[in-house]
Amino acid sequence: MRNLILLVGVVILYIDQSYSQNTGGFDITSNSTVQFIVTDPLGRRTGEDPRGVDNPYQGKRLEEIPNGNYSTDSNGDNPSADSASQSVDFGFEFGVGISSPQNDGVYTIETIGTELGKYSLEIIVTPENESTLQRFRQDIEGLTDKDQVTRYRFSYNGAVGAPVKFEKIVTQRLLRKDLDNSFKLKLLGNNAFYKSLSETINRFHESLSAHDTATAHITLQNYWHLISAVPRGNDTTASQFVLADAYTILQTDLNAFLKKLPAIPPLNKSKSKSK
Repeated sequence: MRNLILLVGVVILYIDQSYSQNTGGFDITSNSTVQFIVTDPLGRRTGEDPRGVDNPYQGKRLEEIPNGNYSTDSNGDNPSADSASQSVDFGFEFGVGISSPQNDGVYTIETIGTELGKYSLEIIVTPENESTLQRFRQDIEGLTDKDQVTRYRFSYNGAVGAPVKFEKIVTQRLLRKDLDNSFKLKLLGNNAFYKSLSETINRFHESLSAHDTATAHITLQNYWHLISAVPRGNDTTASQFVLADAYTILQTDLNAFLKKLPAIPPLNKSKSKSK
């Protein structure tokens, strides 16, 4: 009996040590242009929603993830709606301790715009000392507008070498919004150039609505040809240009959408009958 108790104690100790070797911190930071909400694999949310409040830099708080913390990241006082965008060091941060395999799974990160502008997002998983938890880091740059929602999916596994995937969830609406924001922020050419891109996106949406996959593919490729065929330098005097910030974001959107489109159906070839 005593030997059995000792064996159980050793097993418990071994399990505790195994879990302690797979622990660390999961941290997300953003600049002031977006707040964000994190949803864990069990559907619990933590963050702030800036929509529908007087001061979008102090939104509606969610605190559902155990021990998760969402706070203002600033060297100064809490910002007001008038001064927040002026603070160089102002942003938002989320942090929580995680263990593997308990906290492995799919996390969703929703950025919500506090204003029109560029945003940055940094996602880091850092193992504790002597932990074997898998490291991860992803730096994101995007464009947003007030109250605009952009979603990211983070599929995490803490075992070293296990597959980890971070992806932007690109919808038809987001494809349009990123183009519109690029124009509003003067990251691409004049109104005529923007209109030609916008009309191409309209044709793409129409093809999808008609379930015409082949035309949708071709239209989206034409859209990218219009973007990639113009200068990408810093010369904003030309009628047609795309600055680097917009180019990278629009390219990411295009690639994500091409991957999710159904495959182009093969052409039907009728066999001619010899007489």
